[in-house]
Amino acid sequence: MVSTVLGPATVLLMIIGAFNACF
Repeated sequence: MVSTVLGPATVLLMIIGAFNACF
């Protein structure tokens, strides 16, 4: 259950980090 939560969460964090780096 923890991996299913951390999986998408880490992907979202990476996407947010990419947006912060771009903008």
